[in-house]
Amino acid sequence: MSNPDPQFYGGDPWYALLAIFLAFTLFLILPFAGVGLYNWVKDRTGYNWLGNHTEDNTMVLTWWSHTDSVEKLSRRNRVMKEEPIANFFIAENEVESVEIARNCNVDYVLVAYPSDVYKFGIIASVAGKNPMDYITPTITYEKIERRSVVKKATVGMKMIYGEQIEGFEKVFDNKRIRIYKLTSIPLWHRDNNKPMLPNISPTS
Repeated sequence: MSNPDPQFYGGDPWYALLAIFLAFTLFLILPFAGVGLYNWVKDRTGYNWLGNHTEDNTMVLTWWSHTDSVEKLSRRNRVMKEEPIANFFIAENEVESVEIARNCNVDYVLVAYPSDVYKFGIIASVAGKNPMDYITPTITYEKIERRSVVKKATVGMKMIYGEQIEGFEKVFDNKRIRIYKLTSIPLWHRDNNKPMLPNISPTS
């Protein structure tokens, strides 16, 4: 087999190695870049919807990694303190979550799938809880899809997975960004088949 014509590579055979290296690098990076672009588009769509379909003084509850986008892209207010946000996510019944939302003057809740599942251990820690009580230590996308990483079906986790939540209306869902609107206070919550009236002071 004859050697490649050096003139084809600009007179330097190292160009051939460089071309092969670049092609191989692109082969490895492009699939990840495609996923990143897909997520970026989905995220922007969600934040744009929030900015275009809510009032200017809207208060949004979301995990801290989304707060900059809520402020800069959606141009909406967001809950500042991490502890009540974390407590909202780990709440195990709708009454508790609505009470937290009301106390923070929340109008909407924004979650991201699967991003917030990966962060749930941190969320539990901020709330002063043991992450192992809420989510498994080994998290993969496949396990997230099967929901096998979830130990407790909290209100926040249900929202991340796109479930309907009493007291909230899901108003936007593009399978990545999910937005819920606080609509009403559940009149009662069943605990061991007994009614429990929420201790909540309605706000205007």
